[in-house]
Amino acid sequence: MADMEFLRRLLTDAELELKYMEMYQEETERARKDNAGYARLWDMRAPSRQRIRDDLRMIRRVTMDIERGLGR
Repeated sequence: MADMEFLRRLLTDAELELKYMEMYQEETERARKDNAGYARLWDMRAPSRQRIRDDLRMIRRVTMDIERGLGR
C-alpha cells in the first residue's frame, strides 16, 4: 500500500508541474502584450519538464515492482 501512496504523490507532483507550466505560458503571453506583466514573470521560476520526466520514470519503476510482486 505504501507503493500506491507513493504513486499517488508522484502523479500529483507531475500534475501540479503541468499546471504550473500552463500558468507560466499564460504569463509569458501576457508579458508579451503588456510590459508591466514582466514583473510577475520575473518572480516565477521556470517550469521543469525534467521534473515531470523524473516523476514518470519513477511511476514506471514502482509499477514494475508492483507487477513483479504480484507474480510471486
